[in-house]
Amino acid sequence: MLAPGQEPIYLWMRERPRAGPVLKIFQVGAYPPPYGGVTVHLMRLHDHLRREGMDSTIIDLSPGPKRVPGVLNLSWPEADAYLAGSPRSVVHFHAFDPAHAWRYARLSRRHVTVLSLHNERFGQDLEAVHPLRRLLARRRLRRLHCVVVDSEHCKKIAARVWGENADIRLIPEFIPPAEIPALDHPGLAALRARCRHLLASSAWRVSFHDGQDLYGLDMLVELLRRLVHDRQMDVGLAVLLPTVGDEAYFGALTGRVESLGLGARCLFVNEPIVEASSLWREADLVIRATNTDGNSLTVQEALALGVPVVASDCVERPAGALLFRTRDQDDLTDRVARLLADRPPTREPRPAGAGNAPAFVALYEDLGRKWRNGDV
Repeated sequence: MLAPGQEPIYLWMRERPRAGPVLKIFQVGAYPPPYGGVTVHLMRLHDHLRREGMDSTIIDLSPGPKRVPGVLNLSWPEADAYLAGSPRSVVHFHAFDPAHAWRYARLSRRHVTVLSLHNERFGQDLEAVHPLRRLLARRRLRRLHCVVVDSEHCKKIAARVWGENADIRLIPEFIPPAEIPALDHPGLAALRARCRHLLASSAWRVSFHDGQDLYGLDMLVELLRRLVHDRQMDVGLAVLLPTVGDEAYFGALTGRVESLGLGARCLFVNEPIVEASSLWREADLVIRATNTDGNSLTVQEALALGVPVVASDCVERPAGALLFRTRDQDDLTDRVARLLADRPPTREPRPAGAGNAPAFVALYEDLGRKWRNGDV
């Protein structure tokens, strides 16, 4: 493990002038693999900050060492010790858990601290805690200097937790990939060639929310059955699932696929795909069937490519996504079938640019100025 302070606290800008030194930035979360919305967000943000000349380091809490410049693979206790001995920095947490509130509060005494809330479940997570522990967690959480949310809905929830006067910034996570390589996965390429219509989706792992399949994997399989068997459509389904999680549930799901005679039309990809946009670009339609969500990277990436998106209405969705009623199988099937009836569906790429990466640069610069002025 690197000694605290081994990397410089300041990095004077070489690529573009700045008003003064910028505090070193620590992102605390997970770096891929595994590949998921938050891990990919951190990877792209880290790359952008370094290209901008900012001193960025990721403290990777996920298992398995990542031999990537500026990425430290540490456990929570090791991260606590490392940050406790580091000079004043911006410490940006990307893993919310009420049980970690004491960590956020303790590190806020030494550093300028930021917490990103990547979905709307943080309110439910806090309400699930025992009332006395919840009260203590709220007090500790309010020692954070800044909170980042990805939607107006999440901002309202955060205001109830942190107070109306808290520094709550609305910055959706989307940062587009620097480049999109060709789709070189043999199974996906074969499925694309085999079927007239290709549907695509993704899930970080088999997960449940309110007793239901969070990512709607069960709905995707039933959608495929209805389109192929009931509506006689030539459709294939590709689902990126880099981490299985619940093996029993996944086994039952794939067993149902086989029993329906859909094995040649359905592919769950359990190995990492470095750039998911390689699949979205080849798909006719991307589906987000979650029953809760954040500012979905899958939805944002597909829309940026001009690929039609059908998504549940469980949360706010960006303009351009066609919504269906959450967990309503009939509504999902009807909307997908109508879209595919127009072959090929209309594609309207939208300019992605750097996405929201500049907003994060501005956030860190603003916090640096406030620290220099004694405001944080």
